[in-house]
Amino acid sequence: MAVDRNSASSQGQWHNFMTYSHFELSEAQKLVPWLTERFEEISIAHTASTELSTEIHHSTNQIRSNGHSHSNQAASKLHRISELMDKLLVNQIRSIEKIGVHVKGIEPFLVDFPFLRNGHEVYLCWKQGETEITHWHETGDGFAGRQPL
Repeated sequence: MAVDRNSASSQGQWHNFMTYSHFELSEAQKLVPWLTERFEEISIAHTASTELSTEIHHSTNQIRSNGHSHSNQAASKLHRISELMDKLLVNQIRSIEKIGVHVKGIEPFLVDFPFLRNGHEVYLCWKQGETEITHWHETGDGFAGRQPL
């Protein structure tokens, strides 16, 4: 299946859609700085969402214990903000998947790039903190099956 993938501009934005079904190693490598930026944004949204969920839980417990409508209003407001943070998180992940990269995890950040190795589809894999793509794995193996390139 072909996916849309963009090329980088000098500002790190993506445009000029092109269609591919697999990545070349060189083009996957070029995406690492962009992915690092996206994952920093995802991390901020994920942390905020987690903190808001904790605060909502705390506010809900207060409502149950004292029944004050002020606490109920605060919990409703926090819930709306949490929903917005979740949407931001989903949109960031979709922006990555839109170009054909498979997001496999956000803690730690893991992505796979469809790749042909000797005519056989495998995944190039990258984990946050790595400066370049140095591993691959079979499509059914996941992170545990990583092998050096």
